[in-house]
Amino acid sequence: MFWIEQKAITNKDDRIKIIIEPGVNGSDESYIYELVCEYPPEHKGKWYLGSKLDNGEEYWHSGEDEELGKLWVDRNARFTYRVKQSGDHSFIVTKESFLLRNRNAIKDEMSWNHNHGSSDLESKQNDTDLEKVSLVKKQIDDVKNKFKNTDFNDYGDYDGYTVTPYTKEQIEQIEFIQVRENKLFKKHSRNLKKQIDGNLSTKGFYCVLLDEWNDNNTPFGIGGNHSKDAFVNSKHGKKGKIDIILIPKSIWINLNLTEWTKLGKSLNARPDQEKKPTEPEDVFLDYIEVYEKDESKWKSEIKIELEVLYNFKDEHLKKTKRLIKNRILNNKAERNRGQTFAKREKGSSRHKELLQKKKDTVKKNKNIGCKILSPESVNFERASLLCKRNGWDGLTMIINPPTPLSEKNWSDREKLFWECYDIYPSIFKFKFILIDNWVSNIIK
Repeated sequence: MFWIEQKAITNKDDRIKIIIEPGVNGSDESYIYELVCEYPPEHKGKWYLGSKLDNGEEYWHSGEDEELGKLWVDRNARFTYRVKQSGDHSFIVTKESFLLRNRNAIKDEMSWNHNHGSSDLESKQNDTDLEKVSLVKKQIDDVKNKFKNTDFNDYGDYDGYTVTPYTKEQIEQIEFIQVRENKLFKKHSRNLKKQIDGNLSTKGFYCVLLDEWNDNNTPFGIGGNHSKDAFVNSKHGKKGKIDIILIPKSIWINLNLTEWTKLGKSLNARPDQEKKPTEPEDVFLDYIEVYEKDESKWKSEIKIELEVLYNFKDEHLKKTKRLIKNRILNNKAERNRGQTFAKREKGSSRHKELLQKKKDTVKKNKNIGCKILSPESVNFERASLLCKRNGWDGLTMIINPPTPLSEKNWSDREKLFWECYDIYPSIFKFKFILIDNWVSNIIK
């Protein structure tokens, strides 16, 4: 049992309310906690998030913020201490870093965190040595090619790397870090499962593990999440085997946590089957701080790394850049205005509001059409053609920006529309209604 679980039972300090989330297991190595100030009012909602490798000793937080330190010893202050998740230490520190990066904790005025977690502190340096990571990636690709030339039969040592077969029972015992920011795509797993069952073989499917990871020398998975899932659930998984590539400790120990996490993202079991082994959504958080500090780093550093490690083409690069810019805009709004950009998915209450607004607009304006559009889809020629095709006298366009960047670019788009309107003779009437998607950011 974690010390904090015992403390929750015996706690007599009315300054601290302890909450243990469902699913937290006291027999795990580590846990993630969040400390939130409830009183005094001027500090209400400020927070500190951290992780702890449990050793049974009492421990509250490792925050170094002076303001937090003063409040912590103030008998009048009140806090909520929430244990959010538990698990293997290596997983927990990586998840902690992901959560803090996702919140952009260093720049959030409501945060007491001065870094992005234990992974930042434990890595020898948090920068990425691109040559070092790409070399390991190339070596793994070479191992795959050499093993393929033996018709997938000659298991053993390949320049220090080991190729060995694992049964379903063996691979199920291996913990895999979720290096991708996106969750495991079941669609990819199902497609790979069909490939395995259809080929009557698991040849060419790999999982990549860090050898001798834990104290008991068990390996740790960083690549092939979908292959593991597909193999375990395939017909051949019951009696068949899947090929494992073990990265020796002598190699992976030279990579910091950031580097082998990026290596894991760059690895893919079978690129010809998983068309998009790594998505822009998986990696954009890694570059927010670098881009916000110096936008010129996009060409000199970020773009190069995306091309080398993840084989990103123009479409992936553009999307990654958009994701970075959108998150920066959203983070600024959260810090400065206490707002966040709400998505209006189909079927949601906000989406129904939009449909009702369209319905009301059509009722008020006879023979005037109405469309719900994103700023990017507004086009003078298309709007005119819609009016002509439907016999409308004009068109009301309800502009619903899907992202902060989309909203920011709307003024330029609208200006271009009216410039076209002035150039080309038109008998149609046009009107824009811009939807405000910014909502209060109550929950941090």
